[in-house]
Amino acid sequence: MKSVAASIACVFVASLQPCLAAAPAPDAPLRLIVDGRNFDRTRATTSALVRSGVTYVDLVQGVRAVGGWLSFGPGGSPSVTVGGRTLEFTIGRKSATLEARSVPLPGAPFVLDGDTFVPLVAVATLASAKLTVDAHDGRASLALGQGDGYAAPARPDPGNVDDIAPSPTQALAFATTGSIDATGLHARVEIGNLTKKPYVLSFPSARQIAFVLWRNGNEVWSSVENVSGTEPSKLTIPANGTNVVSSDWPGVDRLGEGRYLLRVRLMTQIPLDITPISLGVVSAAGPR
Repeated sequence: MKSVAASIACVFVASLQPCLAAAPAPDAPLRLIVDGRNFDRTRATTSALVRSGVTYVDLVQGVRAVGGWLSFGPGGSPSVTVGGRTLEFTIGRKSATLEARSVPLPGAPFVLDGDTFVPLVAVATLASAKLTVDAHDGRASLALGQGDGYAAPARPDPGNVDDIAPSPTQALAFATTGSIDATGLHARVEIGNLTKKPYVLSFPSARQIAFVLWRNGNEVWSSVENVSGTEPSKLTIPANGTNVVSSDWPGVDRLGEGRYLLRVRLMTQIPLDITPISLGVVSAAGPR
């Protein structure tokens, strides 16, 4: 009887081995590094983690890291907007929606301890940031403005431009440049009209084109913060032409050393942010 019982016990234990082997590995935390600096330095926990081989980011922290906007649709579905483009997630679904088309995800978004996590690569691509993951060192690094973004939406058919007016992101191209030296911040953007007709941007006030400076996910300066006037205004960009907007700010030296993001914001009824550029490190002696 003892040998029979022992045999049954062995079979029972052996039958458990596949189940035990299939147990998922625990989540591995990652430090989030943005433009070479530790984004998590003020947090008790990390913003990113690896689950089943996929790198995820706490959505709130990921949006802060790239200077985007976070909103929630019906049913609590989260959406991230960067540079006027919005990526909509669904918890548990391995795809997202970008401009009415489906974008595959390496893993499904999930909720952990009340926080929503989404694949970091999706947020990085939306922000045109280069993503590097070093699991051995426990780091997920973003280099803002240095990666490839999602493909641009299809341009309108020139033969049907009278039927449907293209959106600003379809009709316009933005070339943003910026520098920081001993005299301050110098920002410039060329706004090109890709259509064969004058393109008119309408604004609800005198504020039209804003340069916005970000540091560590926080807005520290806007070129239109002192612009007054509540009357609606318009800006016309000639057909196949270019308008240039520039602004200087000597107060940047008061912010101290750090790495900054410069973005252009259209102050339309629903403001649109253009993909940011990353500026160099500032010290008392200037950029380095």
